[in-house]
Amino acid sequence: MEKMHHLHLPQPSHYHPSSTPIPSKFLHLPKLSLIFPHKPITSKTTHSLKLRLHHTTKRVQHTTLQSPQTKLWNTKIKHHLEKGDYKVSISLYNQMLDQQITPNSTTFVHVLKACSLLTDLKTLRLIHNDILRFQLDSNNFATTALFNGYLKCGATDLAHQVFEKMPQRDVVSWTMIIRQNYQEGQFDMAIQTFRRMIWEGVLPDEFALVGILSVITDSRCLKHGLEVHGYLIRKGFEFNEIMIGSLVNMYTKLEKTEFSNRIVYGTTERSAVVSTILIKGLIDAGDAIGAIDMFVDMVNSGVEPSEKTISCILCAISQLGFLQTGIQIHGYVIKRQFDSDAFVTSGLIDLYTKCASDTSSCKQLFDKLYFKDLVSWTGMISSLGRLREGPAALRVFDEMQSAGFHPDSVTFTAVLSACRSSGMLDEGLRCFNSMIRDHNIRPREEHYASLMDLIAKDGRLEEAYGILESMDLRSDGGVWEAFLCACRVHGNVGLGEICARKLVEIEPDNSSGYILLSDIYSAVGRWEDADNLRKVMKQNRLRREEKLMI
Repeated sequence: MEKMHHLHLPQPSHYHPSSTPIPSKFLHLPKLSLIFPHKPITSKTTHSLKLRLHHTTKRVQHTTLQSPQTKLWNTKIKHHLEKGDYKVSISLYNQMLDQQITPNSTTFVHVLKACSLLTDLKTLRLIHNDILRFQLDSNNFATTALFNGYLKCGATDLAHQVFEKMPQRDVVSWTMIIRQNYQEGQFDMAIQTFRRMIWEGVLPDEFALVGILSVITDSRCLKHGLEVHGYLIRKGFEFNEIMIGSLVNMYTKLEKTEFSNRIVYGTTERSAVVSTILIKGLIDAGDAIGAIDMFVDMVNSGVEPSEKTISCILCAISQLGFLQTGIQIHGYVIKRQFDSDAFVTSGLIDLYTKCASDTSSCKQLFDKLYFKDLVSWTGMISSLGRLREGPAALRVFDEMQSAGFHPDSVTFTAVLSACRSSGMLDEGLRCFNSMIRDHNIRPREEHYASLMDLIAKDGRLEEAYGILESMDLRSDGGVWEAFLCACRVHGNVGLGEICARKLVEIEPDNSSGYILLSDIYSAVGRWEDADNLRKVMKQNRLRREEKLMI
């Protein structure tokens, strides 16, 4: 029986942010030129800023004054905006202009929000023209709403143009640009934007800091992470639960778990959220034992785990095959009444599937679940598939659809795997066909991999070919590529030639058909034919592509 070991780590009596192991070269630099450059402030600059602030304030006061008629129309537009009648709000704005009533910044804030929620870029650009016509392009409220509208409509270039001309860029606007860069995978640009924000004297708030830490985490640049952490310490930012969680997540994913441990154990009040982030990070890093030790220490220190914590620790226990420990956790789940949580129940089902091969326990857990979502249905199908209970998995799949749930890509991966493990060729091909035809789900590599294994199982190639010809899959190049891989496994030259011909017809630029058929020829000693295929590839300038199935 496995044992759960206690961690004997020193726990500081009080927490100070500097207890985190930031190298001294990052803590004591007066300037961080890479991310936080310093712009000297001269008397000339101060005078210019005061003059600009005076004119901006005067302009804002002028443009925000509301006549009684303007105020009445603004109230109507806002009322329909809050009701969700976005098109009515825009229509009212047009009527307002038709009656020659001058809109103000409040009007534009409301109507631009309506355009954003409708993602109506055409109308948004027309309103942009109105903002220029009424000389409100220097109004910060109007330009901020316009900037946000362009971002929501996906017009990032126009959003950046508006952003650069905004009279005052607050931390919210900067954070939105950083988030947009992050979503587009432009990590360097996001870091440069954060640098500009600091350089212009805008103090980042919690959202901006969490955003830049996410960028650094995904860009996997530890140096930037250390600099931001050092900046937080020097500026005296409050290390609340969200900030600590973001730092722990960053260091864990950057494989600096010793830094994460120092932060967690250095906090005055440990929380379940932060501990769970570290536990999940340890599991992702392949340290399931460390995750269990962290969980034990967390409970012993008086922190009550949440449903998310239990779900994570069940994953670690399943990886290690610690059945007795899992049973103890199951008892704790019942005591805390966590058994109604779909993720916890799915974790328990996965545990009993991997560690005990116990179909009855899995079914009992699943049946007791009060609210079954797509995650729990898919988990049950996957578990039955692992236990080679293909027919039972398909029955659960049918029950799921009867209950009104629509399968997604992950669900079909579980279904195809269940069919593959039980050798259910006909049912698997029909499910694959239904995924494309009935549910409009584009197959991914894992689907084609399951299809290849399904066809190759027991060498039933002729039967599989007949089924494929009778379905709507004849124009899918991925299907024939998977079938060709199965032909290579069994050395079936005749069907291999047919499949290769179909694949080349459907995808003439795909080199896989030539390569796989060449491999089949080589396996049966037809060296000349194999060499001819390679010559054809060279003439057609086709390059070998590395794929999952090849």
